[in-house]
Amino acid sequence: MATRLDTRQNRQRTVLDQISNSTDLKLDTILNLMNDEITPILRLKSSNPIDRVINIGSEVIQTIDGSDGHGRKRIVSPLEGIIPSFSSGTVTFPAANGGNIVPSAGSSVVMDCPSNEYNKYIIGLNKDGDIKIYQGTPNASEASVVLPTTEVNIFAIGLISVFNNAGTVDNIPDSSIYYFMSDNQAIGHFDAVNEVHGVPAGDAVASESFATNEAIKYAIVFG
Repeated sequence: MATRLDTRQNRQRTVLDQISNSTDLKLDTILNLMNDEITPILRLKSSNPIDRVINIGSEVIQTIDGSDGHGRKRIVSPLEGIIPSFSSGTVTFPAANGGNIVPSAGSSVVMDCPSNEYNKYIIGLNKDGDIKIYQGTPNASEASVVLPTTEVNIFAIGLISVFNNAGTVDNIPDSSIYYFMSDNQAIGHFDAVNEVHGVPAGDAVASESFATNEAIKYAIVFG
């Protein structure tokens, strides 16, 4: 008879309360809960089999707790006081330069990616739940592509790198998708002399001075 592994085989026998309050989760449930826990909000995922369609997951991730059916939820940050409503979507890239990059919700963008060049695209979401596509400046070197500029009050999900292989746009694997680590955007800089300026999206400039040979600490809050 096969032995079913569960959290009782854990040497400390502690509750793995980051994923569940149960003390006797079965291994398959643990793995499923771990997968839920590391799944990003608005996950960008290539299709299977791989093509030029990128799938976007929900703005809400709920961890399915196998012990009682109730798990924690993670949700996208509010934009202008609104949490976007978005269950799923796609971005479809064309087979050739000059074709339309088509989101399932939102406006299309004409692809600028000439033969044998790369381009990079930032995928975002606005407060209305529309997918926003921002296009970089193409280059024969992937590392030299100039990244696009996004708007303020946009949830920047991630970046997609695309290559036009002798006139045909390559299929897009997961390895060409990059997730952004921050939920919000802020722009700031330090002057060469003694001031720091921060421009949180949609807010006024904040300025603070401090004298030579003095230290100062700042708390950066998103709101």
